Amino acid sequence: MPALLPWLIGASFGSLLYLIIAELLPQSYRLAGRTAIAVVVSLAAGMVALMGRP
Repeated sequence: MPALLPWLIGASFGSLLYLIIAELLPQSYRLAGRTAIAVVVSLAAGMVALMGRP
């Protein structure tokens, strides 16, 4: 089972990423507008980058 763990985590991350790109992002564009979504994505990416610093 431990040998399958990286593959299972990768598959679940891929399916979650597909869900975000295919379903949630287009709907949020319609509700909030492209500029608001761009700001949120940029802030989230910045937070991830800051958390990765040692």
